[in-house]
Amino acid sequence: MGTDEQDACNICEGDKSTTKNPIIFCDGKGCNLPVHKICYNVQEVPEDDWYCQRCENKRRKKATNIICCPTQTGAVKKTTVAGEYMHVVCALWNKKIKNEIEPYMVTKSLLDKEACTICSQRKGLLLYCEDPGCKARFHATCGIEKTLIPPASSVPVSFSAKCSEHITSPNTNTAPSYKERLEAKRKKSALDSRPSLSDDRKPLTITPPPAITQPSIVTPKHKLPIRAHLTSTGTGNSSNVSRPGNTPPSLTKRYMGGSGTIKSFDEIQRWNGPSTSTTLQHPQPTTPNAIPTTSFFENEITRNNNAGQRKSMDWKSMTFEKEELFRVKEENRKLIEFKRAVSEVLTALNVQVQPGITPDVDHVESYVSNLQAILRRVGPIREQERIQIQECVKGFSNNNNIQ
Repeated sequence: MGTDEQDACNICEGDKSTTKNPIIFCDGKGCNLPVHKICYNVQEVPEDDWYCQRCENKRRKKATNIICCPTQTGAVKKTTVAGEYMHVVCALWNKKIKNEIEPYMVTKSLLDKEACTICSQRKGLLLYCEDPGCKARFHATCGIEKTLIPPASSVPVSFSAKCSEHITSPNTNTAPSYKERLEAKRKKSALDSRPSLSDDRKPLTITPPPAITQPSIVTPKHKLPIRAHLTSTGTGNSSNVSRPGNTPPSLTKRYMGGSGTIKSFDEIQRWNGPSTSTTLQHPQPTTPNAIPTTSFFENEITRNNNAGQRKSMDWKSMTFEKEELFRVKEENRKLIEFKRAVSEVLTALNVQVQPGITPDVDHVESYVSNLQAILRRVGPIREQERIQIQECVKGFSNNNNIQ
């Protein structure tokens, strides 16, 4: 019921605008009231400016007195008393008001009788909790604000007013309403516009640690041993020496004595040991920042795999969207066929509910809403009326057979 800058209908709070049922905005100064064409019962949208009934009254420089509740904003319409207006939602949800007849007929004795249990103000027309023994009462606008009444363009057949203590299932949808989405958007805008840290604070800078140079490891030179299995057939002659295939001849000449004897047993063990060189164990210096050990090719493979997974997810998302679009189109086609069938049946029955509303495909929803309102206020067809209708139908059939 607020006057915030929004695109949702002020009556049903729906933000869907179609060609057949568009959302129109009042061109009054400072008004900009958004309403659906059907919700506000606009017969034809004008080519130029359109004004709501409140702004039409202002243009005549007359006072506008809202008598239904303390709320002074929202979509209102005239009552039978000049200068007095009522909210469309107050007339819609109150069973004592015939909202299909305009201007609204309001009995003065029903106004300002008791205080609302929500806003505690004694003004306007109240809805009473229909639970036995409960004395709670509230304005229609207060009930919508507290989600006791669902915003809608027509009253559901099963609706019964209940207070917050006796309502079995509060009228809260799983999807957020337009007001909730608007409030969330405002909170996000407030967070985005919050000032940042003051400029006198210096930004945090991270100084990289000094580079640590690895100490060069100098491998000490070892004395090459004399192989124990090398033998010589002559004195000081190296041409007759037998040696293994991995022993260089120069080493054999250098370390063989005149008689080919071994000079050092420790050197033989080091030569024939499992390793041909001694590895010095030095502790490696640690750095504060770990150096990544992943190679460039491994990173490239990981990126390619991630890209493939994203493409697969995008393909699945596109497939799901196509299936969802096909399902929505199919449901829309079935709904149009159902509306066409209902329109043919109601046209054949030729029941007049309100001047200007016909049961064609474009207005069948408004036509059915008016029928529901009539049934709520008048009640079901009595047995005597059913017999009269049946005899009338038989008379039509006989006339057609004679012709």
